[in-house]
Amino acid sequence: MGYSVNLIKGEVVIPATRTDLALSAIHALNQHDDLKSGWTRIEHPDGTFGRRPHWAFTDAAEIAAAQTLPEMLRAFRYEAMTEPDGEVYGVELIGGTRTAGDDVHLWGALAPYVEAGGELIWLGEDDKLQRWSFDGSTMTVADGRMVFFR
Repeated sequence: MGYSVNLIKGEVVIPATRTDLALSAIHALNQHDDLKSGWTRIEHPDGTFGRRPHWAFTDAAEIAAAQTLPEMLRAFRYEAMTEPDGEVYGVELIGGTRTAGDDVHLWGALAPYVEAGGELIWLGEDDKLQRWSFDGSTMTVADGRMVFFR
C-alpha cells in the first residue's frame, strides 16, 4: 500500500531562463539509484533474479525520454502550468490523491531553480500537513497538523 497524499497547494515558479538547467538537474538526479525507493524485478542472464531501481510510482522510460521540464514533471506525476515563454508558474498533482513517492528528492534537486517564496503543501491521509518552502536555493520541509475547532 503506502501513504496517501494530496497536493493542496502547488505554487512554484521556475523562470523560463532556468527550465533547461532544472531539467538537467533532474537528469543528473536520475543517476542516483541509491535514492530511488521503487524497483522492478529483473532476471539476470544466469537465471538469478535482481532488482532494477526506479523512482517510486514512475515509469523509468518516461523519465529518460523527457526533453522539457513539463515532460519531466509529468513523468513524476505533476502537471505543470506554463506561460507561452516556458516559465512554470505552478504544478498540480496528476490524479489528485496518490501514494507518496520520491518527490522530496525531485523537489530538492529543483530547489535552486524555484523562485524564492514558492511552496508545495501536502495533506497526508492522517491529516498531517507538510509545507515544502523554497528560498531560491534550497527547500525546507516543515511538518504541521490539521485541527478543527467547533
